[in-house]
Amino acid sequence: MPGFASHLEAFWEEPAYSRFLHRLTSFSRLILIDRLGTGLSDRLPAGGASTIEQRIDDISAVMDAVGIERAALLRWSEAVMP
Repeated sequence: MPGFASHLEAFWEEPAYSRFLHRLTSFSRLILIDRLGTGLSDRLPAGGASTIEQRIDDISAVMDAVGIERAALLRWSEAVMP
């Protein structure tokens, strides 16, 4: 889960970052999500910022949709909120 600004399609266009993602796929199933309100995700509700609870709900919804019960999460920047 990325921090403040992200865009899933743009990640693959940056050569160094794309290599990093390909390395991850060599030993794991890689699922990327944009944080609510950034990149390809839905917009934030009017006047709001996403809460940690909303982020957890978003991650859970993606995991449920693809049938994953357990996952190792890689987060950085602002996504590393307590």
